[in-house]
Amino acid sequence: KKRLSIGVEIVVNPRVLVLDEPTSGLDSAASLQVIILLKNIALSGCTVICSIHQPSSQMMTHFDDILVLAEGRDLYCGPSSKIVQTFQEAGYSCPPFYNISEFVMEVIIGQHGGDLDNLRNYSNKFHSVVVNKSLAPLSNGHDIEHHVKIKNVQRCVKRICNPWFNEFQMLIWRSTKCILRDNTLTKLRLAAHIVVGIFMGLVFYKFGGDASKVFSNIACLFFFLLFLFFSNAMPAVQMFPIEAEVFARENMNNWYGLGTYHLTKVLTDLPLQTLCP
Repeated sequence: KKRLSIGVEIVVNPRVLVLDEPTSGLDSAASLQVIILLKNIALSGCTVICSIHQPSSQMMTHFDDILVLAEGRDLYCGPSSKIVQTFQEAGYSCPPFYNISEFVMEVIIGQHGGDLDNLRNYSNKFHSVVVNKSLAPLSNGHDIEHHVKIKNVQRCVKRICNPWFNEFQMLIWRSTKCILRDNTLTKLRLAAHIVVGIFMGLVFYKFGGDASKVFSNIACLFFFLLFLFFSNAMPAVQMFPIEAEVFARENMNNWYGLGTYHLTKVLTDLPLQTLCP
C-alpha cells in the first residue's frame, strides 16, 4: 500500500514530490528499495522532499541534503556528506563505523552532552556559507533580483498532466473494471427493470387499444419516464459520495480534469442504459 501510494503520485511526472515517511511500516529491504527509487526520480529532474525517521546508514548515502529538526527548530541543514564534519566542528564527535542517524538522535536527546544551541548556530553559519557560494555565480556582483523575473505567475503554477487521451483511456479502463468487479448494482438494476416491466404489463394489460382508457395510457407513459429517470440517476447519486473523496484528491493532484471524469462516467454507464431502456 505504501509503495502503491508513491506510485500513483508519480503517474503525472511531477516537478516536486513531497512524501511523509514513505518507509514507515516497511522492512529494511523494502525501505531501501523505496529510497533508491526516490533517488532515481530525483536524478531524473524531480525535486523529492521526504521525512525519514531513523534511516539506516545505507539510506543516508542516497540523500543529497538533510534537514535535522529538534524541538521544532532546525538543527542542521546542508549536504549529507558534511553532517559528520559539522557536528564534529561543533563539539560532537561521531564514533567510527557508527550509524549517523543514531548518532544524531543521541545528540538530540542529550546522550553526548554539549550545547545544542552552539551546534544550531554553527550549522546556520555553515548553511549561510553554502547558500552564498551557490548564489554567487548567479548574482555576479549585481542584484540577483534583476536576474530573476517572473513575468507570468500563472506559468509557475501551470497544470502539468498527461495528454487528454491518456487520462480518458485510463479512466475508462478503471470505471469498466469497477463495474465488472462490483456487479451487484448491475444485477439489481437489471432485476428492477424486469420486475417493473412485468408489473406494469399486468396492471396496464390491453389498455393500449381502448380509447376510453387514454388517461391510463398517459399515466403509464408518465410512470415509465419517471422510472427510467430515477433508475439511471440513482446509481450515480449513490456512487458519487463514495468516489467524491478520491476524485477530489486526484483532481487536485492534476491527474485528470472534471470533464474527463464526467465523460467517462457517462460512457461507461451507457451500455447499461441501452440494455435497460
